[in-house]
Amino acid sequence: MSEETASLYAAKREAYIATLRPLFLPDDPITHDIINYLASLLRVFGEEDRGWDSYAESSATIEDLNSFFKIKLPEERFPDPSTTHWRIGLLLYSHIVEMDAPYEVLTNLLRFRLGKGYHPNAFYEFLTKKERKNFNRRGISTGRKIEIIRSLSVEASLADVGIIFNDFYNNHLRNAIGHSDYVLTEDDFRCRGNTSGTKAFRNSLCGTRRDHLCRESLYLCLLHY
Repeated sequence: MSEETASLYAAKREAYIATLRPLFLPDDPITHDIINYLASLLRVFGEEDRGWDSYAESSATIEDLNSFFKIKLPEERFPDPSTTHWRIGLLLYSHIVEMDAPYEVLTNLLRFRLGKGYHPNAFYEFLTKKERKNFNRRGISTGRKIEIIRSLSVEASLADVGIIFNDFYNNHLRNAIGHSDYVLTEDDFRCRGNTSGTKAFRNSLCGTRRDHLCRESLYLCLLHY
């Protein structure tokens, strides 16, 4: 990691910690029932045996993918390591933005702060009638979860919590990666737009180096850790 990247990492990490501290370390964890607070942090879902929490596997996957950025890839297997790191970074980005746990924890901590209690399905009561009707079949999209978090953040006088997502969440990018509807060229990231349900677009990759992974993946890793 270059000095410039390390400085960016440290600065953004400190900014996120400052923004999230009132949510994770409230001045008053008692009034709205400390059990709800602890349940929000621990993501309590009821009785189950070991090996069912997908967050554990997601954490292990992120650790594995991050390891590729810390080792020198053998040239005989990876002739273009810079592009390889971009590909892995995009998979890392897609994996993290689709994880349920971070959204659930944030939403339930906001619910706690607002006196709305804890719920294993933190989003359901904020859905429209149509969304509730389709919930069992479709669930809740990532974008909708973020909308709810932003709304609750404003209501809880912690608007900056919802604004954090502006740093990294890009629905067009997420769809392009999720639907494998993209191509990396020497200069840019291109999406034709057919299979991902969005218009064609391109983002420049010029000026990046091996240790300058896309901003979105960097900031997401900060949130994860």
